[in-house]
Amino acid sequence: MCDTPDLDRRTFLKTVPGAAVLAGEFVYGHRAHAQGQPLKIGAPQPMTGPDAPFGDKFKKAYGMAVEEINQAGGLLGKRVRVLVEDDQGKPEEAQTVVTKLINKDRVVAVLGEVASSNSLAGAPV
Repeated sequence: MCDTPDLDRRTFLKTVPGAAVLAGEFVYGHRAHAQGQPLKIGAPQPMTGPDAPFGDKFKKAYGMAVEEINQAGGLLGKRVRVLVEDDQGKPEEAQTVVTKLINKDRVVAVLGEVASSNSLAGAPV
């Protein structure tokens, strides 16, 4: 339990709208990929730098999960593809990577980074 209830309240108020936007983007993304293209999910992770071993483990886990999901028919009837991008374990780079995943790669969702500080840096995007 957190000792600061205001922090919990602030976190909740920031998370709920984000989840609603994510849900809307997921539905929109699903429609955008109606021609059989895979649903792309972004995954910023530290693939280089001191936290690279964690990023590598996440990348392998994503691969296993995607294989299992796609063998079972995909998600919403579409194949899934996870795009892992190197944020070097740096918050400022995480924000840049999330921006690229959304604007250039047109992912329908972005997974959290192994380090919460990097996830929080990318969250406003």
